[in-house]
Amino acid sequence: MATEHNIDGRTQQRAERPFESKLSSAFADTRGISHRTVQDVQQYADEIQNALSRLEEHHLRKQDTHQAMMAQMKASHEQFNNLVLASTSALNQLIAQRTQVLEAVEGTAQSQSARMKKIRKNLVKNAQRWSDEKREQQRLMTDTTAYIKHYKSLIAAE
Repeated sequence: MATEHNIDGRTQQRAERPFESKLSSAFADTRGISHRTVQDVQQYADEIQNALSRLEEHHLRKQDTHQAMMAQMKASHEQFNNLVLASTSALNQLIAQRTQVLEAVEGTAQSQSARMKKIRKNLVKNAQRWSDEKREQQRLMTDTTAYIKHYKSLIAAE
């Protein structure tokens, strides 16, 4: 019986070897896949971390730029207000000068308008006179043509 047990044990060991071999191979494959998956996940996590770091840097730069622009705008606004306050008298003088210039331009425009009316009146008179002269010349030519025809008819009748 001992031999039979021994024979059964060897047979069982031989039968277990391919199963153990397949099992070991499956575990080894699974460990390899698991190891690659862990590496891929770690690489993906590193890429995400790098992207987040870049986004944070970009956000901080934008925020710094925004703060600098706001400070510059505030300083410009204060300078403008100071300039307006400091130059109030200059602005008042400018308004007075502008009023004087506008009054002078208005006076010039009125005198120019009177001159233009006078020129238009003379132009109309000259055009009327020229038109009358041309009508008179046309009437004389018509009369001359009539006299010539009448003269030719008298000569032809003799």
